Amino acid sequence: MGQEYLSEQKYQSVKKGLVVLAVIVLLGFIICSYLFLLAPGLEKMKDAKNFNIPTAQDGEIQTIAIEEKYDKLEAELEEKYNILEKEIEDKYTKEMGKDGWFEESQIKAKEITELNKKRAEESMDLEFQRNTELIKVDSATDRSELEKTKIRSESLRDLSFGAFVIFFGLIVSGGILFAAFGRNIFAFQAQQVMPVAKEGIEKISPTFGTIAKDVTKGIKEGLKDKE
Repeated sequence: MGQEYLSEQKYQSVKKGLVVLAVIVLLGFIICSYLFLLAPGLEKMKDAKNFNIPTAQDGEIQTIAIEEKYDKLEAELEEKYNILEKEIEDKYTKEMGKDGWFEESQIKAKEITELNKKRAEESMDLEFQRNTELIKVDSATDRSELEKTKIRSESLRDLSFGAFVIFFGLIVSGGILFAAFGRNIFAFQAQQVMPVAKEGIEKISPTFGTIAKDVTKGIKEGLKDKE
């Protein structure tokens, strides 16, 4: 006896395997979507919700703190160079009549000029740093709102892709399940169609019988006329 390829046992075995495969595929899509898209998206959404945007009052407090910090640094800078300048003055102070006074005056003037140059450079650096920090404070609100919008957009993007991945997984799993239950679906459709077809045949049958009788009668009458 040949091998039976369409046995009920084999059909049920294949159907069970396809159902298991569909479940595994769907779970795989859901898990991957959650790990790589949904979870990061939810975390970013939480970060965007808790993102702190500085208020005008916060800006004023930071501005005052920055001004006080750099006022103190400038005072320290001024004090440092005053001490250095006094050291130079003390080092080169000579009586008018002493030999070499003119030469020492030139050297002292040169050192004081270099000292003032360094003082100006450091003072400009401090002023630049002060202005940079003040600008950051002034633009902090706009930058924070932009950053919050960026985080929220990234969150929505991840969540949208995650939902799409799950939807695609549902389509793939649905296709596998349709293949698994195809025979059941077709059998159900046949059960729905057959009663309607049977009823139609039953309604049409008397009409066909009447037509057949009329045709037979006509044939018989025609044969009698020929005789």
